[in-house]
Amino acid sequence: MPPPRTGCRTSAWLLALTLLAALITGAGAVRAEPERVPVGDRSLSPAALALAQERAVERLAGHRRPVFCGAGRLPDVALTFDDGPSPYTVPLLQLLRRAHASATFFLVADRLADWPDLASREARLGAVGDHTWSHPRLPSLRYDAAAWEITAARRAIAAASGREVLLFRPPYGLTTPRLERLVGRSGMLDVRWSVDSGDGLPGATVKSVLRSVESAVRPGSIVLLHDIHPWTLAAVRRLLPWLARRGLRPVSVPELLRLDPPTIRRLRGDDSQRCGAGVTAHRR
Repeated sequence: MPPPRTGCRTSAWLLALTLLAALITGAGAVRAEPERVPVGDRSLSPAALALAQERAVERLAGHRRPVFCGAGRLPDVALTFDDGPSPYTVPLLQLLRRAHASATFFLVADRLADWPDLASREARLGAVGDHTWSHPRLPSLRYDAAAWEITAARRAIAAASGREVLLFRPPYGLTTPRLERLVGRSGMLDVRWSVDSGDGLPGATVKSVLRSVESAVRPGSIVLLHDIHPWTLAAVRRLLPWLARRGLRPVSVPELLRLDPPTIRRLRGDDSQRCGAGVTAHRR
């Protein structure tokens, strides 16, 4: 009777234990990876991606609170452009497209007649939102006039862009509780900002815009810009590579809210570190 092969059995057990440990470690590593689907991820069709973004906006709109930023867990920032379209919108779209960057455009509806095809181009690059019909100070209007500014603009922007309009931004960041309820009942999300570029202030320059954004932007920021100024276009041309060098990716507001939504506590303003705590009305 041959002697037992103790050494072989020991080696086999060691090999089995090593493989088991590797499998356990590998499984843990997979679970530790961030659960993120990139903007252009091929696992989602364009229709599925658009639907996921709409659902993210609708979930937050249901809370009927303004959104100032994302959670900041991912290196994404939302560049937003108010008051267009304008003569500077086309070169801005070209600039963003070359940089593979998305953005959100809050449109003034009475300007669509001069640039009828731009709303659809903006929607394809990122997202569009309602910035009223004529950009008034809403609290200074009678309620019915202010409500018309919002609802008429939404219809016009939807018709021009071919998309349902789910985002709203009040001009100058000014509204009233009654108008906030109107926006909430309509299913739109009030989107503000956590970084004001100051590009609408008197004496604004390319350098001042860059300084304002670069000193304040961080993961999850929503940045306020305007595509009606030549200095803003020039600033964005320099800002995009600056963001890329710091690993920050420009996305649309719906994409930011899909990937990195604010917590409910932050949305309700219960957190003392809420990103919008220092936001004030802007002049443009």
